[in-house]
Amino acid sequence: MDFDVHHGNGTQAVFIDEQRVAFLSTQQENIYPFRTGFIEDAPRARGRIVNLPLPARAGDAAFTRIAGEVLTPLVEHFRPEMIFVSAGFDSHWDDPLAELGLSSAGYYAYAHRLVELADQYCGGSIAFVLDGGYNPRNVASGVDAVLAALTGTLFSPQDPSPYPEPDISTRLEQVRLWNGFGMSSL
Repeated sequence: MDFDVHHGNGTQAVFIDEQRVAFLSTQQENIYPFRTGFIEDAPRARGRIVNLPLPARAGDAAFTRIAGEVLTPLVEHFRPEMIFVSAGFDSHWDDPLAELGLSSAGYYAYAHRLVELADQYCGGSIAFVLDGGYNPRNVASGVDAVLAALTGTLFSPQDPSPYPEPDISTRLEQVRLWNGFGMSSL
C-alpha cells in the first residue's frame, strides 16, 4: 500500500509481473510523475495493481471510503501474508508541495484500518516505511498517528483540514469496475 501524494511508480514497475504481490497506490492526480498512476495504468495486473488518482483536497473522508470500498476488498480477495506500507506524509493538507488533503486524524484512521486488516489476514504482519513529507511538523504528526494505530494507544489530532472535500464517488466506482471489486464489503 502506498499513501504518498505521488504515484508509487517504482513499486508498480518492480511488481507489475509478480503474481504474488498486490499493490494499491493512492495519489494526487496531475502531479509528478505525471505519466503513471492512472486507473487503467496496469491492465495486465488488473485487480492486483490498483491505482487511485485523487483530486486535490480529497481528504480524510475520501480515505475513509477508500479503506472500505477499495483497500478492504483488495485485501479480502488477495489475502496477503504481510502488508507493507509506503507511508508518505506529503499527502497532508498543509504540505508545501502538494494538496491531497489528509490530516493526522485521516492518517490515523487509514493506518488503523491497515492494522485491522493485517491482524485479520496476516497474523498482524505489517510494516510502515517512511516515504516522504516536506513539512517536518506534518511528518511528525503523521508518524505519531501511525504509531498510535500500531500500538492501539489514544491519539488526539490537532490539525483538521480547513478545506472542503470533493465527492469521489465516481472515481471510486471507476476503480471498483476496472479492478472487478464488488460492493460486498460496504
